[in-house]
Amino acid sequence: MLNEESVITLGCCCGHGKAGQIVEWENAYGKWKGHADPPITLIKEESVKAAMNLGYQPYPYYYADGENNGVWQMHLQSGCITKLDCENWHIKNGLPLEKHIGVI
Repeated sequence: MLNEESVITLGCCCGHGKAGQIVEWENAYGKWKGHADPPITLIKEESVKAAMNLGYQPYPYYYADGENNGVWQMHLQSGCITKLDCENWHIKNGLPLEKHIGVI
């Protein structure tokens, strides 16, 4: 839907119902700890105005090396925040809730 409305998305994550939980990761710059995001998408900078016109609040995204590269992020208006939200979404949409299939 976002792409159809001139918002160029670069990737997204539903959050897998883990928003707010502490997560740890490691990359070439060290070990990191933070909170899992709610459903989020990365968009091209030239899409910021279109996203704002749709009611989104995009903000700059920075990679681990501190570069922005014209990428912004924004929280999605749909998706699940908690695992219970995900379970309810599956029930509402008549889809089986299966683990390890890339959905939850």
